[in-house]
Amino acid sequence: MCRAFPVTLKGSARMWFNKLKPHSISNFKQLNKSFVSYFIAGQKYSKPLTCLFSIRQGRHETLRDYTTRFTKESLQVEAMEDQVSIVAYIAGLNSGHLLFNLTKDPPVTIVELMMRVQKHMNAEEAFSALGTRTTTLL
Repeated sequence: MCRAFPVTLKGSARMWFNKLKPHSISNFKQLNKSFVSYFIAGQKYSKPLTCLFSIRQGRHETLRDYTTRFTKESLQVEAMEDQVSIVAYIAGLNSGHLLFNLTKDPPVTIVELMMRVQKHMNAEEAFSALGTRTTTLL
């Protein structure tokens, strides 16, 4: 098994194996322990679902920045139900038209939520650009 093991390795694992001192490993159990000990620090741990409820949109944070931050954090949560994610996202929003609309007519899936949020972001950015262009022309 020790001879077959290196064939399965790629990238940094392969480099780690090649740097082992000759005759430093005497059996597969020792090889396995050494491998796991070396790579355990790089292991990604999933975050608890409750961490999503601590994400809040900052006072001056754009909807796009909040959504990006929320999405990044939610990808680190395993086995997340759509409804929990939706509730957490809405709970973190600042007050405004989007919050009102999502509360009045809650989305059923995370895909529906993100589509509605995207439309709102596009409208916000269009109005912002229009307002900027209008003020520069005056």
